[in-house]
Amino acid sequence: GLGTMFLPSLVLKHHLNPAYFGNTAGEHFLVSCFGSQASLQGVLFLSCEMKKTTWRNWGFAILPFVVLDIFVSPVGPFPICSWAGVIGDGIGNVIFLVCSYLGYRRTPHEAS
Repeated sequence: GLGTMFLPSLVLKHHLNPAYFGNTAGEHFLVSCFGSQASLQGVLFLSCEMKKTTWRNWGFAILPFVVLDIFVSPVGPFPICSWAGVIGDGIGNVIFLVCSYLGYRRTPHEAS
């Protein structure tokens, strides 16, 4: 998130299909916004009380991004990302899912 926020040109250059982008200021701004959103999610993650429902919700919240990676991959219906972008983001998503699953499994049940 922080890299995307502060270095959007690297994301545009290495992680997106150049046929779909013109390297404009607007594109740099949108990529920076995406990085800001990801950084904000990290801050929220660090400040949440991690209960079973929190782990479950974080895990389910990442699933649309896994689907999005498939759709924007070079072989997907909207091939706007490079393989480097899809694989890099995919690795992060898998780590997120595994951590959410492990956190869910290892957190005691909440008292009702």
